[in-house]
Amino acid sequence: MRHVDARTEEGRRLADLIHDLTEERGGPKAVTIVQQQAIRRYAQLAVECESLEADRAAGKPIDAEGYGQLADRMDRQSRRMGPVKSSRALSAREIAAARRKP
Repeated sequence: MRHVDARTEEGRRLADLIHDLTEERGGPKAVTIVQQQAIRRYAQLAVECESLEADRAAGKPIDAEGYGQLADRMDRQSRRMGPVKSSRALSAREIAAARRKP
């Protein structure tokens, strides 16, 4: 398996999502191998969708059909990840984002 380069913005986002999604399901010791794979795949799809959304917000054209397919695949992976086991504390990034909202 390739290592994610945490020096890039997308690499950091991917690592953050994998961590947060795993913690939502009880942590690394609580998730099955299938859930781990679904979490990684979901996170990768989420990063790709976020990249497309940023392009669209910047006025660049995107492939709407491809975007829709990614969103559908995210839905399938979310079901494979299993339910959230417990509420979690907000991350520092989430707290900062909430403070910036009007």
